[in-house]
Amino acid sequence: MKYERIQYRAPFSNVVCIARYNGKINAEQIKNALEKIVAMHPLLSSKIVLKGSKTYYVYTGNKEYDLKIIQKQSDRQWVSIAKEEQAMPFSPSEGKLARFILLFSEKTSDLILVVHHAICDGLSLIYLIKHITAILNGSMVSKIFLPSTINENTVRGLIKPSFPSNLLIKWMNRRWSKSKYFFSDDEYYDMFKRYWSQCDVGLKLVELDSTWLSKLIDKCHDYNVTVHSALCVALLLAQMKFQKKTYTDNTEVLNIINSAVNIRKMLTNDPGEAMGLYVSSISTMFKPTYENITEPLSINSYSHSYSNIDFLQRNLVSPLFWKHVCDFNRQFKKDLNSPLPLYLPGLLNSIEQSLLDAMYFHLYAGFDNEAAALMSKLYGFKKNRTSIGISNLGNVLQEYCDGKHNGGKHSDKNISIDTVFFLPPYWPNLEKMVGVVSAGGKMNITIQYSKSTVREEIIENIVKYLTSIV
Repeated sequence: MKYERIQYRAPFSNVVCIARYNGKINAEQIKNALEKIVAMHPLLSSKIVLKGSKTYYVYTGNKEYDLKIIQKQSDRQWVSIAKEEQAMPFSPSEGKLARFILLFSEKTSDLILVVHHAICDGLSLIYLIKHITAILNGSMVSKIFLPSTINENTVRGLIKPSFPSNLLIKWMNRRWSKSKYFFSDDEYYDMFKRYWSQCDVGLKLVELDSTWLSKLIDKCHDYNVTVHSALCVALLLAQMKFQKKTYTDNTEVLNIINSAVNIRKMLTNDPGEAMGLYVSSISTMFKPTYENITEPLSINSYSHSYSNIDFLQRNLVSPLFWKHVCDFNRQFKKDLNSPLPLYLPGLLNSIEQSLLDAMYFHLYAGFDNEAAALMSKLYGFKKNRTSIGISNLGNVLQEYCDGKHNGGKHSDKNISIDTVFFLPPYWPNLEKMVGVVSAGGKMNITIQYSKSTVREEIIENIVKYLTSIV
């Protein structure tokens, strides 16, 4: 596992997804479902073994799983639990790389999935929810064979680093080989704890109803663009208005958004609905000129009040906003269909695996090493932050939503999903991390952000713009 190694010692490696079910799910039902799920997905019964510099998935056959069952008190109860779970480490060398929490009530039940990023991506959790829901509804499931990891033999067209990057990587690998150090599990837990003791991540939840989503989809169809592109432009434009600078007629505002990309179809053998880390990313630069954005925003308006809010909201629904979306959509589609999604896997496959571990210990545990310091710069931790990362899972699980089971009525044999929430890992080289998922006709957006660098009112206004684009 070369590509997955970037997640192995990351202190922000927990992926969280929440499925809200209509009605009560009892302990017997969920235990039965999880027993079958663990037997179905080999990675849930695997551990990660370190041998020298290399790591391997090892199937243990252990059918145990971590489950907590809690009385549900409110619809937002999952938020505090999810934040706690993000700051709770797994033990990769021991296995059990997933945790489940059921919040049950007579009206609705929330199932929280927390999984280590080394064995999953966002879509993996959607597939897990799909399979769990199928079992809850009495369907049979088949075991999924241990999927392939991402390397030069399993991915079509894996990009090798450019000549300058390759020279730098070779130099780092040589330097690291002279002072190579293998970190213990105890050192990892200490680094993990230190990271979260210093980390102050805010979370904003935006719940958008079926009317809003339907209008957005219709508008995107009118302009022949994706919902993802519309969301990206709204996020970028919203934050541009509050950048602490004075705009002039000759100023270009540069913003970059980093989008998670599903690369399952790029593997020589499509893993289908198997769990695994099958996601890469592409960065899209958005460069509207000053006169194409909005009216001037001065330092005074930034520092005191956002007097242009009404104007900006009107602007977001204007043809000009959708022109920006069309431009972004064109560039994003071009990047998506290029080899760019395979650049990151190719890069990580070229780096000495244990050096990726060292990068985190350098950043968060005071590990003094020249190669590790340079690696952190190469990966973007020492640069100006990429403004926004976004992981959009799309419209999911419709076969189990909208009350399609049992004529819209809940029963023990017909369990339907009301909605889904998604929290991707918050990478600290991103100032804001946005998770998007649509289910049951509703769209839910989570915005994780650095409280130390992002003002709360900026997040509040981003929310206003998101809700006003239709």
